Amino acid sequence: IHESYGNKVYHYSWCVDGGVKYNWQQAQRYCNTTLEGGLWRPLSIEDARENHFVTRVVETHRLPYIWTSGRRAPYVTSPFQWTAYTYPVDITYSNWGQTGRQLRPQPDNNEEPGEECLAILNYFYPRDTTTWHDIHCRHLKPIICEREAPYTYTG
Repeated sequence: IHESYGNKVYHYSWCVDGGVKYNWQQAQRYCNTTLEGGLWRPLSIEDARENHFVTRVVETHRLPYIWTSGRRAPYVTSPFQWTAYTYPVDITYSNWGQTGRQLRPQPDNNEEPGEECLAILNYFYPRDTTTWHDIHCRHLKPIICEREAPYTYTG
């Protein structure tokens, strides 16, 4: 565990694996099967406060990007869903970038055959900040894993 925030604890892959980068599927597997103690899952951002926390981590560690558990939804209920749960959950809070490779707001599905996965990019494009982008799943990035904080009795 590298940090805790709210009711979650977080693990940063780059702090223990020598800076290995993973495609999206490998990153999901890293969280689900590599970490001891079980119940780890890839990052899902629930609200603006958690997004601010994650942004601070990415910027402080000077990472150009990280993966999340976000994936393009197969149905139109939501453009992307968090896939780290027992079943996919629609994304209700978002921080999509206003620019990308083609200088269009995100998600732009720019790359063929499609940008199906959600990454956080850190000032990657001109006039952008640390924001969300749809990315082709084959790209290589580190991952933040999370799980519910263990309950401790303080009485």
